[in-house]
Amino acid sequence: MLQFLLISTLAFGQEAPNDEAPPEEAAPVEESVSEEVAPATEAPAEEVAVTEEMLHRLEAAAFYKVGLELVGEGNYGEAEILFEKLIGAYGDTDIAPRAQEQWDNLQLLGQGAMVDVAVQRRAYEEEGWAELAINQGIAMPVIMGFLIPAGTTQPEEPAIPVSMGMLGLGVGVGGAYVLDRYYNVERGHAMAVFTGEWVGLLNGYMASAIAQPRDYRGHYRYMLGGTLLGGGAGAVAGHYLDIDSGDMALINTGGIWGGILGLTSMMFFDPDDDAGAFVRVIGAMDAGMVLAGALGTRWKPSRQRMAVINMSAVAGAGLGFGFGFFGVFYGDLGEEGYTLLLVASGGLGAAVGGYLSRNMDGDGSASSALLNLSEGRWSMGSPMPAPVMGPDGTVGLGLSLANGRF
Repeated sequence: MLQFLLISTLAFGQEAPNDEAPPEEAAPVEESVSEEVAPATEAPAEEVAVTEEMLHRLEAAAFYKVGLELVGEGNYGEAEILFEKLIGAYGDTDIAPRAQEQWDNLQLLGQGAMVDVAVQRRAYEEEGWAELAINQGIAMPVIMGFLIPAGTTQPEEPAIPVSMGMLGLGVGVGGAYVLDRYYNVERGHAMAVFTGEWVGLLNGYMASAIAQPRDYRGHYRYMLGGTLLGGGAGAVAGHYLDIDSGDMALINTGGIWGGILGLTSMMFFDPDDDAGAFVRVIGAMDAGMVLAGALGTRWKPSRQRMAVINMSAVAGAGLGFGFGFFGVFYGDLGEEGYTLLLVASGGLGAAVGGYLSRNMDGDGSASSALLNLSEGRWSMGSPMPAPVMGPDGTVGLGLSLANGRF
């Protein structure tokens, strides 16, 4: 592209003297040239005209490409100015209609007719009824089809629990839709309710392991009570606290890592009994969620960034699993070392994911790339589909996966 711009600059530099040359100076040149040379001077004149037309179009294409890169970087103001100049200076090329379309889109964006990233993320948070419907479509069948029958009558035939489970599915999905009509449920609120339910279920199981009720139905009653209390606590917290989906994703991640560390500790410190094992694992999970919630007051990651961090942790653990396999098969790596390797590699993967996604919650544009290389540093973005025009003039949606600056 720089070559095109350089050639175009040279071409403009050569055109200026020809335009300023007075006509009276050209006449003596024609008199001094013989008739045999005249045909030779006409052919190069035709070739120069064709070359200038080609350079004119190539220069327009180069400026158009620069404009698209500015849009991809989020520099909408500079891109709008460039497209406007391109339309005026290169209106006789086939690039001008494409530049006009991009300029019109930028005008709509400036007027608020097109949604930018910040508005789109806020709209994503406000659309919480679908999140609530999916979550409660999972939770309610478990509560109504499993916990309630198991904690009360314990029917021998499956008709009652299956029927109640189907009813729970309708209650979860339909209830979310009805609730959203009277109360604006956000994604963070919906996630808080679901997180409270499954955390309450696990804590209820831990309480039943400690209490050891005589009636076996008591175990399910503990779990049912914990589920209902946890869901209610999540509903209250989501209503009165400023919680979004990123906060809940961070809290859930903290709970998962707490449980993992609790399980890892059993490799080195055996619990006294089953109740002690449940207390250690679920207690560590609760502690991890509390610490993550405290961290959320200082750090506000998005749900998308937490997904990148978690996937990076899984990828790191996968690499640790592979290296540990070779260490066990070809070396003397023991079970404890293998477990520590998995946890450490998962944590390292999460750290790498957090570093690469450090710019995802910034001022990135809707068309930023997934992987970005700028000034020798790699970072991850949150790419969004953006309208682009193909070489044949067709319009489609594009998604940038990589963007480099060298």
